[in-house]
Amino acid sequence: MKCGSTFTLQQLGDGPKHNAPCYATERAKCLHQVWLRAPKLPLPVENNWLAYKFAFAKECNRVWGGSTGTKFLQKINLLIASLGIHYHGHEEVKAKLAPQAKAWLAKHCESTDQPRAFEDFVVGLQVWMPKSLQNCPTG
Repeated sequence: MKCGSTFTLQQLGDGPKHNAPCYATERAKCLHQVWLRAPKLPLPVENNWLAYKFAFAKECNRVWGGSTGTKFLQKINLLIASLGIHYHGHEEVKAKLAPQAKAWLAKHCESTDQPRAFEDFVVGLQVWMPKSLQNCPTG
């Protein structure tokens, strides 16, 4: 997969078969593409990135159901818009947005050019981790 791949709503899990494992894989690939172009994460956050990424990609369909692809893509587009100039390839992504996505972003994106937007996004993914893996004592 080349950097800057475009994902469709169906690839990300829109529709009645939203819980198929292949959609979680595509969502994880999409998140990986964002990570490649986003600002570097601080080491403590980077250490959790893989676990959070896979938990989010796998579990979001349980909450969002048949509209998983739409909601997932909205969340990613909002993240990229929030990063603005700090996202490598921001102008390219902006040019590819559908008119509906542009209208949705105009309504929901409060601020752009936030250098910590990706870090905040990753930290926020902790809520998708299974409860059995949270606060696990290791010593």
